[in-house]
Amino acid sequence: MVGDKMERRWYKVWPPWVPKVFEPEKPTSEYIRNWATLRPERIALSFYGRDITYRELDETIDCLTAGLIHLGVKKGDRVALYMENCPQFVMSYFAIHRAGGVVVPLNPMFKHAELEYEITDAQTETVIGLDYLYPELERGRNRLPIKNMILTSLLDYAPIKPILPLPKEASGQRRSFSGTIEFPRLLEEFQDAEPLCNVADMKSELALLQYTGGTTGLPKGAMITHYALSLANLGAAIWFHHREEDIHLGVTPFFHIMGQQQLMCAHLSWVGKWLF
Repeated sequence: MVGDKMERRWYKVWPPWVPKVFEPEKPTSEYIRNWATLRPERIALSFYGRDITYRELDETIDCLTAGLIHLGVKKGDRVALYMENCPQFVMSYFAIHRAGGVVVPLNPMFKHAELEYEITDAQTETVIGLDYLYPELERGRNRLPIKNMILTSLLDYAPIKPILPLPKEASGQRRSFSGTIEFPRLLEEFQDAEPLCNVADMKSELALLQYTGGTTGLPKGAMITHYALSLANLGAAIWFHHREEDIHLGVTPFFHIMGQQQLMCAHLSWVGKWLF
């Protein structure tokens, strides 16, 4: 009885609009599909003035999902993301989920030794990264389990007339490297892909292998299921009373769990009956 009372102490300050119990109904990528169905022309992402609708985002995720499966990504396979905040991070993140894979976000500031540790520890065979970052990874690639290296450029989604100055990494031309796959060509090859989601059991299947900061030793991969991710995303959207017309600024790095969950996933999730 004392335990029950202790558990309910926080209800005294509980926001009235937040249900005390709720269950996520699907993986986060499928809440994005809800948006694409109900609000297809609504802007999902804006990158220096390049607007991407929910329809375009959802269709691109499906194309990349088919591409990853074609490359051999199977349920439970680890796929690393080695890039800064950009539309391709979002597209790749949810495509990995729909393919049944597990996202392994890598810090874009990592040097080759740090990259080698996390890629090897996670046994990552597929990496999606930005072209200007690749030379650091290439230094030790022959020692890594990587089979597929997919490269994209900030220029791939940069507008012709940016509304803000582009970073210096987006200047010049797209860079190409031997032994890599070009992100735009992979999407083009599977542009007629059918909708797919290879997540069967949200409570047991991993969505994310998020490495810790390593403050007490080597970084450890925290195992986060699709259920836990969706629960956190919907909880944040409901708690902070997100509304359909809200505009959010994704400034915190998406490779980090805070930026990834609070500033990417939660804002893109459809909260259905709780959105009022």
